[in-house]
Amino acid sequence: MSTAMEKLRYEHEAAGIPRRLYSADNATAEQITHLEQLVPLTLRFAAILKEEDPTIVWGQLARMPERQVRELCVIALAAIDIDRSKYQLFGWVEKLA
Repeated sequence: MSTAMEKLRYEHEAAGIPRRLYSADNATAEQITHLEQLVPLTLRFAAILKEEDPTIVWGQLARMPERQVRELCVIALAAIDIDRSKYQLFGWVEKLA
């Protein structure tokens, strides 16, 4: 486990945040279906963000319920290939400047 992960885990434990906020073992079929239905929206937002206008995504996220935004974030984070460098993953951000 990386030092950053160890630090984050320690900070969460110190703040009283449970180690597992969500357990896939306890997910209902309805919850799983709901999250699966968010995948196309997550991909669409990624395409708009990178290829069109990030402010469109910002505006849509601002109008969504907080829980749904968190769910989209978790789905998007799960899709990140952590074996790639920061530049490989986020080099496109430099083009926005």
